[in-house]
Amino acid sequence: MRIDEINKLIEPAVSALGLELLGCEQLASGKNARFRIFIDSPKGIDVEDCAEVSRQVTALFAVEAPNLFEAELEVSSPGLERPLFKENHFKQFIGKRAKVRIKRPINERRNFTGVIKSVVDGNVVLEVDGEDVTISVADMDKANLSPEF
Repeated sequence: MRIDEINKLIEPAVSALGLELLGCEQLASGKNARFRIFIDSPKGIDVEDCAEVSRQVTALFAVEAPNLFEAELEVSSPGLERPLFKENHFKQFIGKRAKVRIKRPINERRNFTGVIKSVVDGNVVLEVDGEDVTISVADMDKANLSPEF
């Protein structure tokens, strides 16, 4: 099952709890397989929110995606290095630094860290080392905020 299919499967259960599903990621496979779900809400996320989502998703996976049930399930708040999965996530953080890894290289480069300048029609413009780089959200492998301290 692909990540986008999993998102569609679990989103109604997360929404029913009054929470927002930011996205999911699968880490490793086999014995060390982990499946991570990121959730958020305007009031923030606490341990009880994570536990309730875990219970709901575990039950859902047992019925709808039993192979995923073998992976260790993690439910997490977004944290400081908030993952960015969707176009609207990038729009929300225009002016902030982000780290992006893409599936196919641009000028032999796959990793970019820069300030989110704009987001238009599924493309994010990052200012990287003084130059603008346009990256399609669909071509991203992973993206996170990259706060400076």
